[in-house]
Amino acid sequence: MDRYAKIHNIDLLTRQLRTGKAIANRGYFESLIRRERSELAVMDARDLGASEHGLYSGEYGSADAEDCLRAGREHCENSLFPCMIVDPRPGLRIVAANAAAAAETLIPREELIGRRLYEMSGENDATIEAQSIPGLLASFATVMATKAAHCLRALRFDVRLPDARTDERYWRIQNSPILDGKREVLFIRCEFFNISRPVRPPAKA
Repeated sequence: MDRYAKIHNIDLLTRQLRTGKAIANRGYFESLIRRERSELAVMDARDLGASEHGLYSGEYGSADAEDCLRAGREHCENSLFPCMIVDPRPGLRIVAANAAAAAETLIPREELIGRRLYEMSGENDATIEAQSIPGLLASFATVMATKAAHCLRALRFDVRLPDARTDERYWRIQNSPILDGKREVLFIRCEFFNISRPVRPPAKA
């Protein structure tokens, strides 16, 4: 029930944000939407087992976590594609991102790092939010359960443009595990490809 309430709140707040009445309080409404999205995504993460292999404290249980993160960051920097490294513990925070990821998301790299993954999208309505976030978290859960890469062929996450409008975009996402010496998943490498033109519905005449 709480999950549906949050989806409903996101829908109401987003609709309110799009009205002229909310212009003066835009920042306040955006902060409320981000909070509701964050709480919703954490709930979904728990339901889907996305945090099963992580710890709820601020420390890793693996002695070679730093080595794993270092290797992940190096791969991220050398990747030819937009790439981010995500901490799969509750919060799903981005711990590394390359320049290509910043260019595709239109978010400066220094703002990407530390951000929750599900805060990347633009002002998606509640229906899109309810489909995209669980799909992404289910992919993460699959990666951690199988310890193998998993691909999402087309997932919608909109991008906020410099003029505050949002652009409808679809992505093919490849999620891959970063394993420690005990073959436990400590981080997830997320490479994504903009495929908006092939899958975006045609404009109405």
